[in-house]
Amino acid sequence: MEHHANVALFVNTGEALSASSEMCDPAVFRIQHVSSCEAALAAIASQSAFSVVVLDVDAHPQASLIEIKALAKSADKTPLVILLAEHDLSFIKAAIRFGAHSIIPLNLDLPAIKSALSLVAQGHVFIPWHIQKHLWTSDNCMIDALTSDDLLILCYLYVGKTRAEISDILGITKSQSSLKIQNIYKKLGVRKKSDALSRALNHRLIPNLHEGFCENIIMTGFPLAAE
Repeated sequence: MEHHANVALFVNTGEALSASSEMCDPAVFRIQHVSSCEAALAAIASQSAFSVVVLDVDAHPQASLIEIKALAKSADKTPLVILLAEHDLSFIKAAIRFGAHSIIPLNLDLPAIKSALSLVAQGHVFIPWHIQKHLWTSDNCMIDALTSDDLLILCYLYVGKTRAEISDILGITKSQSSLKIQNIYKKLGVRKKSDALSRALNHRLIPNLHEGFCENIIMTGFPLAAE
């Protein structure tokens, strides 16, 4: 049977493009680069042969949970790997819940990163123990309580939708919409919209308005389906 090389899709920006090519053993992976999550979604839709999808969160500073969920859902059974330097445990835990398959810290040396990516492509999950031991605790993290619908509502609020408009979009009453929004505020530990959006952006719960990604979510509802 003819052997086909694994294809690793790297989603990142700027200087990380050249650096990422060093993270994969060319004997194991053929690398394809894209510079945005939207471009990654298009690449995944047009090609089903990716062995792994790698999102460099540090090189893509606007990456959010919504984009992680979008990539994970689009990639389906293809593992989504998150590369990051800082260990924001709340973000990592939420990223896993929203579809990230493996977490690779960028402070590992290059051979370790190459080995980790190879293991993921072979069907293994890679989450270093020093991260694992902090993830599965009983700490009440504000991010953990948010649902996909909550994130979508935050996106609607971010682009200026009123409660009445959100009610119409979701097909619910205004009182139900208000209740959902108040519950989101409670989960985020805030009392007003501006604080909720500030916290959501700071914790990468929703994307900043860049490259039209957030607007596409608002227009289509993709990729967040009701859970």
